[in-house]
Amino acid sequence: MAANPKIRLMAGTGGMGMVNALLRSGKKCIGAGAGNPPVIVDETADIELAGRKIYEGASFDNNILCFAEKEVFAVNTAYDGLLHELQKQGAYLLNKAQTEQLVNIVLQPKKGGGHEVNKKWVGKDAARILETIGVHVPDTCRLAICEVPADHPFVLVEQMMPVLPIVRCQSFEQAVEDAVKAAADRAAAAKAKAEEKTKTAAAKTQEKDPTKSAQGDQDLTAKPSQDAKTNQTKPAAGTPAASWSWPVTGKVLATFSTNKLSYNRALEDWRAHTGMDISAQVGDIV
Repeated sequence: MAANPKIRLMAGTGGMGMVNALLRSGKKCIGAGAGNPPVIVDETADIELAGRKIYEGASFDNNILCFAEKEVFAVNTAYDGLLHELQKQGAYLLNKAQTEQLVNIVLQPKKGGGHEVNKKWVGKDAARILETIGVHVPDTCRLAICEVPADHPFVLVEQMMPVLPIVRCQSFEQAVEDAVKAAADRAAAAKAKAEEKTKTAAAKTQEKDPTKSAQGDQDLTAKPSQDAKTNQTKPAAGTPAASWSWPVTGKVLATFSTNKLSYNRALEDWRAHTGMDISAQVGDIV
């Protein structure tokens, strides 16, 4: 489908592997980043309805979808009722010791500190995940829930598995603050990961050719070498010589590339670059 000439714009929400494949197509793409949406439940909520819908959403397809409920921030007055409704739907409530046991299985230490998901458990059934800590539930149990603080790894790491952390908040304002912070920390982690990839790509590029940067900088103000002039293709006899010129004089900031992704600092993602970016001054003739 990506190669079909009738397709001009594509949207990808199936993980970075799939998004990168679309970006390599050379066409315009919209790629989704980390999802992990938080849910806030306060005293104005229909607790029975909220419990049923959160259970259905967080357990659907074993929570692998990026837009599924990933963590819940419940105001104190609604907290106990929400836990009761989730358990009534079939969720298994982990105690504190079981929660920490599970952290060490479904998450793993990340280089530089913190945690990241153990891909072995992504999209697995709740019953299979609980078996790893000695908890046996029927296959009809589609979700495990746990009570954790706002800075717990289950809150800050996108799991993509049916384990739902629930945070008790004293007020709606605190719930909003904690939810925003969790989302901001996740976005910062994703940005740091992308920047690290950029540095790695830059190092590899400079190993091959120390005179070029990762962005492919070239100085177009320099005159071509004698070798370059000699190697120019000569037109056949009787054929008017082609005349080529740069659209503007400046430095090449990003070269044409469709078979290798380059990092776009403005959009903060990796994508194919189907053009050439050249710096110029305001008012320059192009």
